[in-house]
Amino acid sequence: MVERLRAWLLALLAYGAEPNHYRVVSCSVPGGDCARVAERLRAALAGTPFQFVDPLPAPERLPHVVPFEYDATWPVEIKGRALTLVPPKPRAFEGVGRAAWVVDLLRDVRTGRAILDLHLPSSPVVPELLNGPCPPTFDHRVIPRAGDGSEAVNLICSGERGTVNLFLPTDEEVLEEILRDHGYQPVPDEKRSSYLPVIKRFGGLFLAGNAFAGQSGAILAALAGEPKTVEEIRGKCRLGDGKLEGPNYLQRVEQMLTRETERTRRISRRRFEHYSRRTTPEGVTLKALLEFWADRSVLTRHWKLGPCRRCRHTFFQPNLDLRRRVLCPGCGHRVGLPPAVPVGYSLHRGVRLAVEQGVMPVALTGRFLRNMTHRGFMWLPGVKYKRGAKRGDIDLLACCDGYLVFGECKRLDRTPPDAKVWAEVVDQFLRTAAVARDCGAHLAVLACQGSTYPPEVEKEIETRLAGTIPHLLLDKNDLEVGHREVREGTHKRWLHLADLIPREYPETPGPREGGPRVVNVGWGVHTSG
Repeated sequence: MVERLRAWLLALLAYGAEPNHYRVVSCSVPGGDCARVAERLRAALAGTPFQFVDPLPAPERLPHVVPFEYDATWPVEIKGRALTLVPPKPRAFEGVGRAAWVVDLLRDVRTGRAILDLHLPSSPVVPELLNGPCPPTFDHRVIPRAGDGSEAVNLICSGERGTVNLFLPTDEEVLEEILRDHGYQPVPDEKRSSYLPVIKRFGGLFLAGNAFAGQSGAILAALAGEPKTVEEIRGKCRLGDGKLEGPNYLQRVEQMLTRETERTRRISRRRFEHYSRRTTPEGVTLKALLEFWADRSVLTRHWKLGPCRRCRHTFFQPNLDLRRRVLCPGCGHRVGLPPAVPVGYSLHRGVRLAVEQGVMPVALTGRFLRNMTHRGFMWLPGVKYKRGAKRGDIDLLACCDGYLVFGECKRLDRTPPDAKVWAEVVDQFLRTAAVARDCGAHLAVLACQGSTYPPEVEKEIETRLAGTIPHLLLDKNDLEVGHREVREGTHKRWLHLADLIPREYPETPGPREGGPRVVNVGWGVHTSG
């Protein structure tokens, strides 16, 4: 054993290292045996660069858990196409609770949220959120956790056939607790209560952002007033024959499956077709889009009646009962029904209220940040806070890849560059950036639906922030597209958070002495330094 150890130590000299000291430490071998091994090794290394071999007492350390594999046979029950498997009980968890077992933790079947997406910021509140008690029961026993270290996830293990109840902290819990940890007390925000149900009606943040951009965004803006028929919407939005731009969802899926086998394409078409029935319109026409939104309560349908024979008034009726007379709301005269009654559309009153309060730029900014994120995205659209006598609001608060982002979102799509409102926008953004800096945030974002920012606005923001916190200005093109392309060499890619947030090198480089180092790696020689 000593000879093999001597050969291994001498092999290290080929890599350019200059060791002259070796320690003999063991957590299980008695100290006397370590001293004898050190004496034998000292004699074997005589005449080599290793001049010292010292035995040291083993430090006190936590016990190590060494995983191991073993084979076991588990019964299964097959009925038709159903296979029932009793969940196994690994030996490493035999002493944890009653009938504890482990399943694939990459996905929680009940909530559909993946653990890999739980990329939380570096904050002292995170371990408390992850390891806090969770329902249905809380008793005086060890709660198994999934993960390493203190940032683990609580599990309630069960011996029944089913899935592990996995409780993950919500966006509201994480982001609001971070504000509280820095002295900012969140208060109820009426905008968030208005925004979130509307975003949910569209099918989530990504689909809501797509709906608020491009042609669909212009259609929603046209429906913010009085109800309009399909022909009126087509004329106002200049849609011509009523066909929207770009391929539909299933056509984009076909482009993705061009290199797959025929069987894979057939199965994938069936899966995506079933999914698209709930999330996308049936076609790329204006009529299909309006009916899709109406089914999701984004729009409300109205019957267009008239003109009245007496006052020549045309009006929209939200409800039409064929068993009763239809009276003109202007003069009260009876209005006859034509064979085909045109249908008009208008925004649902909840959606209209959210649009008036500014949900469009907030959702578009959230989509942009989501596209900049690789793993782990949390967000709150609208946060009000108080700190002593001071009160304020944040349009958007997000956690992207563990980075905290504070955002100020404005419309300003028809604001001229010389308008006085730009000074107020700058002051609001600087207040948001100051709160972000106090909370240890990594990025402050200002987004508006205007085509560009006045040069004096950009210069003032750059001067007053003075490098205290990284910031990003998003204009109409960024919000409409949902990302920003940057060039890296000869290739283009999307802008990422790492391009904006400086990251410190984990180690302090020190001086290297002795000139270049030459390492023989077997198949070649590597020279560095």
